[in-house]
Amino acid sequence: MISKLIEMDRHMRITLLLSGFALSIISMPFVGSIWFVSFILAFCFLGVLIYTNGQYDKQYSSIMEKSLDKSLIKLDFQADDSYLSDDYLSGIAISEEQNKIAILKRNNVNEDFKLESFNLDQIIEVGIKEDGETTTKTSKGLAVGGTLLAGVGGAIAGGVLGSKTSTEQILKATLSIVVDDLGNPVHEIHFLNSKMLVSKNSDLYQNIFSEMNKWNKRISIVIKRNELNTQSI
Repeated sequence: MISKLIEMDRHMRITLLLSGFALSIISMPFVGSIWFVSFILAFCFLGVLIYTNGQYDKQYSSIMEKSLDKSLIKLDFQADDSYLSDDYLSGIAISEEQNKIAILKRNNVNEDFKLESFNLDQIIEVGIKEDGETTTKTSKGLAVGGTLLAGVGGAIAGGVLGSKTSTEQILKATLSIVVDDLGNPVHEIHFLNSKMLVSKNSDLYQNIFSEMNKWNKRISIVIKRNELNTQSI
């Protein structure tokens, strides 16, 4: 029974269980001394709703992650690690063996991902944005006569720029990557793309930021390595 509810269309399941909850509450005044039975039934419906929604979300997330893996395999990208955005519409993967980074995008979850890959030395800048405001950024420096200069809008010698914001709740958290491609230089992966404000103190935000910060630091290392290689030439 529970498994069938989990597999049911999400909206149909919510409507069905909420209807059972509402009917149980409404019936309480009419059942006399056994009102507590309706009370128990009401919270059973509510408990089943919470549980099945949680299980559905886990199964759906697993299916979406597999769709990312299948796309990478199909496109012959040998990923060491990958990440799928919380809206399942964008992703990122990195392959040290192939010396490439992949950006995956699609317009809806029923489409196949379209992949663009770049050599790691094409990465110019990486940063974290929260609701459109850049909070951290690492930029690639330019080597001229043995002296490192700051890239346009970047940090001196390719360093890290950090700024604190007083905002305690956000809707979007994005990893922004700039690559050496005049046709399409900016690529953004939404690690959080919510319609409701998310507190920075919440477990949801902390988990998302931890993953996003890992990718930010990983790509920052790539940029710094590229700078050192440039200096040694």
